Amino acid sequence: MPRQGIMLCYPFDPRRLEKWGREAFIQLKLNGERCRAICFPNQIQMLSSEGNSIPFLSHIAEALMKLGLNGVELDGELYVHGFSLQDIHSIVSRKVNSHALSAAIEYHIFDIVENDTQRNRFAALNVIDARIRGLGPVSYTHLRAHETPEHLVCRLLLEKKKQIQST
Repeated sequence: MPRQGIMLCYPFDPRRLEKWGREAFIQLKLNGERCRAICFPNQIQMLSSEGNSIPFLSHIAEALMKLGLNGVELDGELYVHGFSLQDIHSIVSRKVNSHALSAAIEYHIFDIVENDTQRNRFAALNVIDARIRGLGPVSYTHLRAHETPEHLVCRLLLEKKKQIQST
């Protein structure tokens, strides 16, 4: 299925830059899974670039619900530093049950899906960013810089075992 309702990334070309004029917004391209998050009053619908539902990232949906962004559609990337695109896709594309590493996934928002200028969308993102910072830290599992996905699973299982033994 073709990608729907999203901006696509293109390789850098100086000729394209000349066409844009004096102003351009440039963002880091993450190698993750594209995700649109549509904010409704009582739920967040997360969709892949092909329009498939992404159901098992409750930590992200809960954090977005706290922002009170009713009627806003966000465009971003589901990403974990150090994970391959294949690993990320394997985690977020599940339809039946959540992956053991789903809590490690981060949502990097880079646009608002609406018919407005890029300047206005960027200003709106700055307002959302201020709201996010006002919430304080969002609870999710951090992948340590030296860990692979397999190390993380082992660490989480050991931490869970310690919790069970201490009770």
